[in-house]
Amino acid sequence: QSPILISGFDPYAITARIIGEAARALESPAFDQKGVLPPSAILGGAGFFEKAMDWGVTVQGLDG
Repeated sequence: QSPILISGFDPYAITARIIGEAARALESPAFDQKGVLPPSAILGGAGFFEKAMDWGVTVQGLDG
C-alpha cells in the first residue's frame, strides 16, 4: 500500500458518483462478500480509480 492524492473539480459530484458506483457494485449478482468491508473491496481498488479518471478526477501516487 502506498499513499495517493485524489483531486478533482467538484467534490460533491464526485462523492455522488462514488456512492452510485458502490450501490451498483453491492446490488450486482457477482458481488458475494459479506460483513464490514473496506471501500476497496466494494469499489474494486485500482480499477475504480481508472473509472474515476473519466469523471475528471486526478489520481497521483505519493511514493517518495
